[in-house]
Amino acid sequence: MKTLPPEQTAHSRFRRGNRRRWLLALAISVALHAVLFFALPVIPASRQRSPTPELQVVSLPSGVVQAPPRVVIPDPVVPVPSPSPPQPDPPNEDPGSIPPPQVIPHDVPPRLTNRREVEKTLLDLYPGSLEVMKVGGAVTLWLYVDVDGRVIRVVVREPSQFQAFNRAARAVARAMQFSPAEQAGEPVPVWVQQRIRFQTRDTTGEGTARETAGDGST
Repeated sequence: MKTLPPEQTAHSRFRRGNRRRWLLALAISVALHAVLFFALPVIPASRQRSPTPELQVVSLPSGVVQAPPRVVIPDPVVPVPSPSPPQPDPPNEDPGSIPPPQVIPHDVPPRLTNRREVEKTLLDLYPGSLEVMKVGGAVTLWLYVDVDGRVIRVVVREPSQFQAFNRAARAVARAMQFSPAEQAGEPVPVWVQQRIRFQTRDTTGEGTARETAGDGST
């Protein structure tokens, strides 16, 4: 069998043809790049910058409602009550049947029998604005207690400078119930002196109604 030289085999011929094709493609690519580089125009750097738009003031049409300016609302201020002069007591149901405050003889003084109820009423009737500001006060009253132990007349002897305390003290006194005073074993109506004190809960824990005199003495 006849052997061909290495340069005449099919593999050798393929390698030589492939090399020629590779060199031809490289030459064509270089030529195209050169044509594009020299043919396209050169763009200056100043032309590549995007222009900055100018700011313009645009007026709103008449139909557009602008938002109102912000309004700062201050914190509420608790008003300070001003002292008011005491007002006279309302007229009696029967002025002629009740004597003015005075000492009425008796052997057994009246005693408060519903102290818990009175203390609760005192707390409920504490004027709200004065309690918020931790304002206290006291009112001294004359109470006319009948033979059944009921308070049927209230007279302010030493008022508070705040009229709200005077009104509340009268209402608290009307809620009081006493055991009747006695003279020679018989119930008798008497005048008694009662001091009602208003104190804030932060100070005492509760308001108190304290009996200071039960004999009607001045």
